[in-house]
Amino acid sequence: MTDIRWWCALPTREEGWPAQLKDRNGNSLLGFWFHQRPTKEGVKPFGWPDPRPSDREFFYALSRLSTVVMQRLRKFKERSALRNSIVRTYPRPAATPTIYLHSRPADVAIWRQTRNELIRQGFDVYPKSSNYIAEQKKGLRLLQELRRNRVETYRNCDALIILRPKRGSWINEELETIGFDELRELDACYQKQIPCAVLDFVNDGEMQHSDFNITRFSANATWVASYRQWLHTCTNSAASTRDEALQLAS
Repeated sequence: MTDIRWWCALPTREEGWPAQLKDRNGNSLLGFWFHQRPTKEGVKPFGWPDPRPSDREFFYALSRLSTVVMQRLRKFKERSALRNSIVRTYPRPAATPTIYLHSRPADVAIWRQTRNELIRQGFDVYPKSSNYIAEQKKGLRLLQELRRNRVETYRNCDALIILRPKRGSWINEELETIGFDELRELDACYQKQIPCAVLDFVNDGEMQHSDFNITRFSANATWVASYRQWLHTCTNSAASTRDEALQLAS
């Protein structure tokens, strides 16, 4: 007997989507709609089944899609150019290197543990208090204020470390926002560049750190020594190269 399977696609309410189909803020995933909204059962895509030049709605939606894709491609090109040049421009750190240690508010316990280890190993660490981490609140205005404060603090730092204590796609958003966009803002506003690394407690190979010129260190017993050597290498403008710096990462 032949095994016959069939599926039926029906309209859904975005607010009822499971968490796996939403971003970390609970918003439904962005997309480009090629049919009328709100969706009704039986709705057909624009230009169904064969779009013609007279199907204005179809080509309007296609134009919006192509515009966004072009913008993203240009952004990727800018990032590629930045990755190829940024390693050679880091200033040499002070005798006591100053590190900005970033984590989410939910990970403040591992932040304290990592901060204490860095201080014990002879580093100075910002933020100075875990209250700054734990008291972060949501809201566009507050998030913008926190971003400005971080970028201003980076001016006094020699490097940035982002903590990854748990699995999840959230880390790639952190790497893009904190490890790339904010450091580009630091360069634009204060003409300073600092290297960025991610301390990985998960080690599952699912991060996109290399896309943003961010070096990964596995949170093992010797990571501080490896990190110190990497920081010395990538800030030594007379001898360092991108390949030498990346080889020191575990």
